[in-house]
Amino acid sequence: MKQVLLALVVIVAVASLAAVGTYADFSDIETSEGNYFDTGSLELQLGDTVPWPNVPGTPPDGPLFFSDEGYGEDPEGDSVIGTWDRMPGYPGGMQPGDCLESRVYLRNVGSLTGERLDIECANSNYDGSGNPTDVFKDAVMVIDYLIYYNSPRVDIVWTDAGGQHWNPVYIDDDDGDGRITLHDWELHGVCNLGPPLLKGACLDMRVVFAPPTDPGHPYYREDEYSGYSTMMTLIFALLQ
Repeated sequence: MKQVLLALVVIVAVASLAAVGTYADFSDIETSEGNYFDTGSLELQLGDTVPWPNVPGTPPDGPLFFSDEGYGEDPEGDSVIGTWDRMPGYPGGMQPGDCLESRVYLRNVGSLTGERLDIECANSNYDGSGNPTDVFKDAVMVIDYLIYYNSPRVDIVWTDAGGQHWNPVYIDDDDGDGRITLHDWELHGVCNLGPPLLKGACLDMRVVFAPPTDPGHPYYREDEYSGYSTMMTLIFALLQ
């Protein structure tokens, strides 16, 4: 019985193959070509300004911003360099109370809008000989204000009448000294800002060299950080 069933299966298989050959001449096959599934893109470009008070003739009641690098002008791509540069204004080095203010302009030329903008701060500190050091000079570089002009405007750091700095949303005062510094920003970052609109956005920051005068302050130094330097890098991430 098994041999009979096996023979029937073989016959049916052969018959099926024969049917394919029989109807092959009555087939018409067409194709749908040229179908591309492209993904959208995010392309963030930065521009910046010459830092105040490095611009000669700047009025004392407010900075004038002059374009430095426009969008996409940096030889390495869409980034910018030397946005907060003390050299033109303080060639001998910053002294306590000196400040730098500048702006970074942002625009997205990609096909997607993006959902949020994050900004991280990475700092490197160096001693008078140019060697890396664990002395946190970035902890005495106080952010006087940090404003993101988009829609709406966001005051990431602001002050009250008593001069205390705080922001419960973006940057925490890590050491509790009532000031927001570049060191605090490195530890906490700025997250969930609105993506740049079509007309672009702007980040405006003024940083003051303010070493504490109280010997009890965790970052007090008698030499007021003489000869030390801080290299700051801001990392802008537009995310979908």
